[in-house]
Amino acid sequence: MMGVTGALVRQHLREHRLSLLLWASASARAAFAVASTAEAVADPRLLREWLGQLPEEMQRLLGRVPDYENAVDCFVSFKWLYLMPLIGALFGSTGALGVIARDVERRTADFVLSLPVTRARLLASRFAALAIGMGSVYLAAYLGLVATLWAQGMHGSFGRYAAFYAGSWCVALAFAAAALRLGLGGRGYGAAMRWGVLLAVGAFLLDVVNRVAAGPREVGWVVLYGLVDAQEVVGRGAFPWGAVLAGLAATGLLVGWSSRVFGRMRVAA
Repeated sequence: MMGVTGALVRQHLREHRLSLLLWASASARAAFAVASTAEAVADPRLLREWLGQLPEEMQRLLGRVPDYENAVDCFVSFKWLYLMPLIGALFGSTGALGVIARDVERRTADFVLSLPVTRARLLASRFAALAIGMGSVYLAAYLGLVATLWAQGMHGSFGRYAAFYAGSWCVALAFAAAALRLGLGGRGYGAAMRWGVLLAVGAFLLDVVNRVAAGPREVGWVVLYGLVDAQEVVGRGAFPWGAVLAGLAATGLLVGWSSRVFGRMRVAA
């Protein structure tokens, strides 16, 4: 059974290798672009002066230099890291529809029904492949960031960056699982994709507005993005356990729900 599950995971990764490669390449390239400009703000006085000119509301969002161990951490956080949960959520929300879209096509119905696994396991296997793909996108972005900073002789808090990426991955998984459940709602995959993307972007914007307005932190926790905070993780070195636990719990519940729904769906013959 595990051999069949592994084969399904590998098959799904092969079928989506092009989009996966494009997302990973774009993420690594964007991380390189950000890290390559970090040397210009290596002097914390320059960065502090620039941040000091921003409105107080923006400073709440971006943080302050004293909140971090060095200016590089501060620059990388507000220039790149705080966007990573959203980037992963967008990748997951669009990729989740590929988990199920092919099974409503006539040419794949016989294949699905003949597999020596339940349809629930089939769905879980494909989502596992999506999770691996999302992890590879985050890994590419992390390696691009670290390698570029290291090549310039700039020593950021690389371990804390990795912790932030881990929390972002778990949050993004939850949004991918939500998009998957929306895709099984019977309104069509195009509508499901739109709602999945709107959910990911809307929740992110709500968290941004809440931070800028100095609203209650619970709002950020509810929409999950507030659980992976660059100022907490990179600045203070706190591992984002809330993001990891809440993200994985939400993912498990939503994927389990989707598996039960998918198992009861009729496949066109």
